[in-house]
Amino acid sequence: MFLKRLVIKAELLIRFCGFVSVLLFASFACANKNDSTGTVKLYSDVPVGKVGEVTLTIDIASAHTAGNAARPALVIIHGGAWRRGSKESKRKSIEGYARKGFVGAALMYRFAPDYTFPAQVEDVKAAIRFLKANAATYGIDPNRIIVLGTSAGAHLAAMLAVTGNNDPFATHGLWESESASIFAAILLAGPLAEFEHPSYRNNQSLAMFLGAKPSDAPELAAAAMPITYADETDSPMFIAHGDADTVVNVQASRVFASALAKEKVRYEYRELAGAGHAIAKTHPDIYKQALQFIKQLIAEANKKQAGK
Repeated sequence: MFLKRLVIKAELLIRFCGFVSVLLFASFACANKNDSTGTVKLYSDVPVGKVGEVTLTIDIASAHTAGNAARPALVIIHGGAWRRGSKESKRKSIEGYARKGFVGAALMYRFAPDYTFPAQVEDVKAAIRFLKANAATYGIDPNRIIVLGTSAGAHLAAMLAVTGNNDPFATHGLWESESASIFAAILLAGPLAEFEHPSYRNNQSLAMFLGAKPSDAPELAAAAMPITYADETDSPMFIAHGDADTVVNVQASRVFASALAKEKVRYEYRELAGAGHAIAKTHPDIYKQALQFIKQLIAEANKKQAGK
C-alpha cells in the first residue's frame, strides 16, 4: 500500500555546517591511520545474488591488511536515468577511495523499463546487506557505510538514507538477515522529491522507471520519492545541485532539503550557481566538500564510541 504524499513547504531552508574542528579531524586521522598504505586489491563482479535471471554483482576495492582497523566503506551508485550506466565505469574511483582510507565499492542494479520501481531500490539494499554480511572479508566497518550517487544514483542513495531497514523494499530474499541502514549519503543532482515543474511531470525517464507517468500515477510516484519517507531517523546527507540543471530541476533538491530541515535531519546543502546537471564534472571540488562532511560525521561517531 503506497504511502500518502507528504505535503511540505517548498521554501528553501539551507543549513551550512560549521568548520570542522582540529580535534575532529585528528580523531578521523587516528581512526584511519592506514590511509594511503597497502596495495589496493580490486574484487570484480563479486556475486551478490540472483534475482530471476539476473545475477547482481558488485565491485570492491580494498587496501585493508590484516591487523589494521576496519575501514569505512564508500559505495558508489551510478546514474543513467535508472536505465543505463555501469559499475565498471566507477572502478578507478573506488580504487582511489581505497587509497584514501575507505573500502570502495560500486554496485549494479536492474534497469528500467524491463524492471520498474521498486526493483532498483531492492537491488541497492541487497548490495548494502551483502557488504555487511561480508564485512570481515573486505575489511569494512559495517557501521560506517556511506553511499554516493549522482542523478538517478542519487535518488537510490537517498532511498537508502531515508528508509533504512524499516521499509517494504526487501522482497527478493537476498541477505535479509542484515540491515540495509547506512551511515550517511552523498546526493548529487538527484530527483529527490516531487515538484511542480514540467521537467518532473513530463519526465520520460521517470515514467519508464515507474512504469507510468507521474501525473497518471501520483501515489506510485510519491512512493518512489525519497521525500515521502523523510523523518527524524534518516541518515545524514550531503546534497548538491546546480541551479541551471535542465535534466533534474534544482527544485527537487530544494524541496527535499526543506523536508529534512523540518524533520531535523542532519544534512548539508550546496546549491551551485550557474551549474548544470553534470556538477561532478564541472565542479569536482564538490567531492572534497562532501568528504569533509563525511569525515566530520565519522570523527564524531568515533569520539562518541570511544567515550562509552
